[in-house]
Amino acid sequence: MKLSKILLFIAITLLASGCSTLNPSTLPPSPGIPATVVIGDQPQTQAPYAAPTFSAQVCPIPPGSPDLPTLNDPHTWAPDILAYLNAGGFVSSLLDHIQASNSTEPSAKAGEILDLNEDGLEDLALVLTQAPSELTPWPSGSLLIFLCSDEAFRAAYVTSPASEAGRPMLQEARDFTGDGRPELLTLWESCGAHTCFAQAEILKWDGSGFENLWQGRSDDLPSPDIELQGPLADGSIAISITARGLGSVGAGPYREIRRTWTWHPESGRFEISEEALADPKYRIHVLHDADQAALEGDYETATTGYLRVMEDGTLDDWSSGEDGRAALRAYAAFRQIVIDVRIGNTANAGAGIDFLRAAYPPESPHHAYVSLTERFWETYQIEGDLREACLAAQSYALNNPDDILEPLYYGYANRTYLATDICPFDNG
Repeated sequence: MKLSKILLFIAITLLASGCSTLNPSTLPPSPGIPATVVIGDQPQTQAPYAAPTFSAQVCPIPPGSPDLPTLNDPHTWAPDILAYLNAGGFVSSLLDHIQASNSTEPSAKAGEILDLNEDGLEDLALVLTQAPSELTPWPSGSLLIFLCSDEAFRAAYVTSPASEAGRPMLQEARDFTGDGRPELLTLWESCGAHTCFAQAEILKWDGSGFENLWQGRSDDLPSPDIELQGPLADGSIAISITARGLGSVGAGPYREIRRTWTWHPESGRFEISEEALADPKYRIHVLHDADQAALEGDYETATTGYLRVMEDGTLDDWSSGEDGRAALRAYAAFRQIVIDVRIGNTANAGAGIDFLRAAYPPESPHHAYVSLTERFWETYQIEGDLREACLAAQSYALNNPDDILEPLYYGYANRTYLATDICPFDNG
């Protein structure tokens, strides 16, 4: 019997048993990244938010002609820059000098000029970076904030240039909380051999110093892209960071994750309000979703997923190609048989076994999945107990890991299957 006819037979049998099967092109998408994030109920009577305009006077220091700081020693960055500013040096010349002489990327911001403490005078936020050295094996740097007070600047915030936090980057200066006052969004970037990560922070003046309003990790999101959304109805800005993936080939196919932070006035923090996986484009990720649905007892969703693994030719098979596809299809067929037994549809389970035997004869590379299924089915026929049948399947997987578990491994960024994952039975 040809494979297409066998698959059609299974689909018809499932339809007759109450489990609908869909053409892959009409399958409902998995929950993924929404086009627009809307968090909470938006006020219906509130007037449209108007972004504030920040106007301030230049710090009233008499102009002078001091030499630009050399910036050779990271530990004297702050005092050297402060001396230059208070001697009447031009801020614009300083920014150009930092951009030209520091190891700052050409596209990165060297500084922001705005009133951060609401005294009507312009303040200055600067980022300086240094290349790796014996003391700091990775790129690092300092975030420095100078506040104008009367006729002089003072250093109000200085981070250590040797910090393990990484390299600072000024991302945005604007009103993020909707209170009409500006904050600084900064990213601290750290990079490994193949991939970069970044921890975000939002700094706000609290009357005596700068407070970080950011709550939660973002430095676990590889190759991050940041997106600002809003203003929302309350004037605040939502901040989404999307993990684009790991640069290492050994990581395997990556499924993008988007995590969104929103302003919570009650806690005074930007908190995680949503995390979403992108719709799966790789076959292995559809399989992961189906296995998770089965584990949660959502057998209809699991069945749809397993059928898609077996039938959908539009899914990407990564570097495993046709051989990898054949292995995943065989495993998905086995998992569907387990579901059929669980819900009492033994006739459909028998049809699934016939499919596997025909599609994967003894000489085929992935015949081990047929043996796995037969071990499960024979034990169930004898014992009449799903738990015992699953234990038999787990035992077979444990004794044949290269044939059963290894084909399911798609790199360290993905799930690693154990023998107990092959046939879980603790969900009722």
